Amino acid sequence: RLDAVHAIHDDSSEHILTDLARRVRHSTAEEAGRHVHLVLENDANEARFITGRAEQFNAQWNDDFHHALHALVTNEKNGYYSDFGDIEQLVKSYNHAYVYDGIFSPLRKKIFGTKTTDQPGDRFIVFAQNHDQTGNRMLGERLSILTGFEMQKLIAAVYLLSPFVPMLFMGEEYGEKQPFLYFTSHSDP
Repeated sequence: RLDAVHAIHDDSSEHILTDLARRVRHSTAEEAGRHVHLVLENDANEARFITGRAEQFNAQWNDDFHHALHALVTNEKNGYYSDFGDIEQLVKSYNHAYVYDGIFSPLRKKIFGTKTTDQPGDRFIVFAQNHDQTGNRMLGERLSILTGFEMQKLIAAVYLLSPFVPMLFMGEEYGEKQPFLYFTSHSDP
């Protein structure tokens, strides 16, 4: 997994992510003689990185799908969830991948994202939980703690039957209840 790198660049230069994808493909794929599947995490909702060109990424995590689903089923409105919570947003994500696809985000206070026209569903990874959204919670609560069993079954159906590539978070398949805590100091020697 390659996390998004926000680089300063002008419009005439190649974006660092495109350069990174090309270098990984050429160095790893050619040397090892195998196909490399690259998945991008990019919260700016830029479909240009998954256009299907050989030097691009194969797929991208769809945080909008997660946020729309999570805010809807938990009624949470803090942080990035403040831009979500309506069923219409989940419907939009189901049909167009991104909710914020060139529209104004009250949280970000700007218009962001791009349309995903002509992008097949296998270009997007969807999930109800992952290491970020679970591990960054103060108590590391999983959906099995935040919702009941019937709601968990509905949540699973929503993303497993979506037109996208579903990703199960560790323990989600059996309703793990232990918190997933990810708090660390990267500067601690």
